[in-house]
Amino acid sequence: MRSDESGVAGFFEDLPVLAFVLCGVMLLVSSGLWTSVRLATLREDEQLQELASRSVERIVQRIESLTTTFETPMLESIAQSNLSQFVEELLGSIHFSVNISSPHAANGWHMGFRDDCSGGITDTASASRLFNAQDSTGMVLVIEVRLIVWKD
Repeated sequence: MRSDESGVAGFFEDLPVLAFVLCGVMLLVSSGLWTSVRLATLREDEQLQELASRSVERIVQRIESLTTTFETPMLESIAQSNLSQFVEELLGSIHFSVNISSPHAANGWHMGFRDDCSGGITDTASASRLFNAQDSTGMVLVIEVRLIVWKD
């Protein structure tokens, strides 16, 4: 009977050690899980940023292809082109907003379009690029294409 009492006492003496070991294991598992979720989120953010950068380059290439000569594109041809359909086909299910503008104060020009988004926003990315275009008088303006993309 005495040996049983010492056996039970030994078991209860090991419980704090077991609790300490389990807490350490839980800490390691939770930090590993948090790190893997954070890395996955960063990877998704980087992919969305790369998509925005590639897409704004394709939009500018499309605008620059509107010229028939080696001149810069005309603002009228940019305004008359169907860029919104091109961007919708380019981005697919990713939501977007495009702003094409000339920041020059005296000869300001603006064009913008976006998709029909009614949901919430989880991840966003943006990219912009500058290029030259001519107005109706032949004056060369600096035009900025700014693209914002997001997921819901």
